[in-house]
Amino acid sequence: MFLGCVLLLCVLHVCGGTPDPDREMCYSRQHRDAAVNTRVALDQKGTVMVARAKLSEKDCILTCCSEDIGSGLKCNLVVYEPGDLSCQLFHCPSERECPLMTASAGVNTYNIFKGKPKVSRVMWKNSLLAIVVTTLVFLTLILSLAARKAMESFDRRHYTRLELNELHYEL
Repeated sequence: MFLGCVLLLCVLHVCGGTPDPDREMCYSRQHRDAAVNTRVALDQKGTVMVARAKLSEKDCILTCCSEDIGSGLKCNLVVYEPGDLSCQLFHCPSERECPLMTASAGVNTYNIFKGKPKVSRVMWKNSLLAIVVTTLVFLTLILSLAARKAMESFDRRHYTRLELNELHYEL
């Protein structure tokens, strides 16, 4: 039974979605029907753009999250436009250097943020609640087993008299 409680805790931990604090996560903010004004952006010092062919917006965003654009330059802006070179990856020193402009429907731009995940209070409360409930269930089980064994022992010996603090009880 103890093994069952440990397994339950492991399942709750995995299913609870507690993030790995050492792993860097990738977050995005979408701008619908918007694109980077590449002429203005590429005139700015430090702005770099690379075009890639990707089948979906998700693939484009994941490429930005996982690859460097240049020597030590991280991708922080993505423009996805369905077509041959559908994915444009940008490194922009700041948002001002890569201004957005209105684009045709289906063209989406994503700001990319990388960082370590923060564990929310809700996750901590859920984890703590799971541990407390599992512990209470385990303790209840132990107490019920101990009481059952005591009752079995009491029944086997056929006690008829109980002495407690010099008080005598007939059963």
